[in-house]
Amino acid sequence: MKQNFGKSARCRVLGLMSGTSLDGLDLALVEWQRAAGKWHYQIKAVDTLPYTPAWQQRLQFNPELSAPDLLALNNAYGHLLAQQVQLFCEKQNFPLQELDLIASHGHTYWHQPQRGFTYQLGSGPELAILTGRPAVVDFRQADVARGGQGAPLAPLGDRDLFPRYKAWLNLGGIANLTRRGPAQWQAFDIAAANQVLDHLARRAGQDYDDGGQIARSGRVHTPLLERLEALSYYQEAPPKSLGIEWTRTQIFPLLNAVTAPLADLMRTYVEHLARQIARELPPKGPALVTGGGAYHHFLIERLEALSPAPLDLPEPALINYKEALIFSYLGLLRFHEETNVIGALTGAPRSHSSGTLHLP
Repeated sequence: MKQNFGKSARCRVLGLMSGTSLDGLDLALVEWQRAAGKWHYQIKAVDTLPYTPAWQQRLQFNPELSAPDLLALNNAYGHLLAQQVQLFCEKQNFPLQELDLIASHGHTYWHQPQRGFTYQLGSGPELAILTGRPAVVDFRQADVARGGQGAPLAPLGDRDLFPRYKAWLNLGGIANLTRRGPAQWQAFDIAAANQVLDHLARRAGQDYDDGGQIARSGRVHTPLLERLEALSYYQEAPPKSLGIEWTRTQIFPLLNAVTAPLADLMRTYVEHLARQIARELPPKGPALVTGGGAYHHFLIERLEALSPAPLDLPEPALINYKEALIFSYLGLLRFHEETNVIGALTGAPRSHSSGTLHLP
């Protein structure tokens, strides 16, 4: 029997988000209701399903991975996403067949818009067929094809879902910002964040620097700080975006070239990151701060000391799952063939509806 996947003013969408910090897959089950021409949300359930060490290893960026192996990884990760969706629904006692849509960001493996491509793992056909639910994936590729950066995609969600703020800062693997200026909006990647902080923490045998305790105990290494501050990316005007490739080629060599205690390296990078973020925040707030870096208390302290804007750290559900929430929204808009990418912010010539819809 043919299933009905028609559009409705009420939709239950499961948003999936995997960041480059590789801690796990974030899932947000969101119920959307259209009223007075706008979509309103209610978060019904959230969870993070950790990656096994084997999957963390497979998802680590490897520029030497062959094309056949990359395609096989894409399909295998699609299988994993389907399994995690089923596990999530079982844990939440939510019938899988009652899901109207799955919206998956995927896991970014390559991001080089200057060369005309971006690649997020997580096969849409595998995800849709194995779960039996419609799935929207590949949110970034169509924007890159139009000449945009394929990023950032969160600003439309920031604007529509959290309108009272002047700026929206996400501290994930990469720190990215949306800001509302007097004449126009801007959104862009500021700098590598947890990609670097977690990389350094692993040298100490930890997955992350809990609360920033290691960084707090160190001292700023001035020559290293000066080299970090001199990186040319920071002088580029938006639209602009970063990938793990940039961190590996621009940041890690600078850290590896310095002989200094680990705590000093971490303290220096926190100072660098806080400076780069503070210079981009608007003079008036409030700024909504989300992402795993919001729990790095020392980074937040440095930001509060350097930033002209007051920072608002919301409840944990929003700190942890704002990106999954936003991608559920972007998937919902794509499902209804509505604009979900602001071209003026990505560098595309016009705004558009991006993402590929797969039916089971």
